[in-house]
Amino acid sequence: MVERLTTRAAAARLGVSAATIRRMIQAGELHAEREVRPQGSRWYVLLDGAADTSRHASERAHGTSLEPDAWRVALETIADLRRRLDAAEQAQSELRQLLAGALRQLPAGPPAPSEPVSPTGDTPPQPPVTPPVRRGWLARLLGR
Repeated sequence: MVERLTTRAAAARLGVSAATIRRMIQAGELHAEREVRPQGSRWYVLLDGAADTSRHASERAHGTSLEPDAWRVALETIADLRRRLDAAEQAQSELRQLLAGALRQLPAGPPAPSEPVSPTGDTPPQPPVTPPVRRGWLARLLGR
């Protein structure tokens, strides 16, 4: 028995996205028919009951299922990364404590001067600061 399903319903039935269904139609992997309507066209997928469903489900599951050995390796990697992260956080905490202790032992120095002072003690007179003259783009282009 052939079922006539929308791309969304076919995607739900096969366990893939609607975009994958459209790609499969374009590649000729699924039988489909196009219905032209005043609002635009709509594709209907023609599925042959359980035969198409089981065939596409097995194709999809082939590349995505992880074998038990791969799961074990993934879980061991996660555990190792967690141990490394805990060790790095512990080392960072110890370094912060050492830095705080070293900063407490530093003697307080003289305050930084707010203005530069010349060796003779007086500051030389400074010329007034004038803002640059703004020229338009045409004057800059012509070099005036």
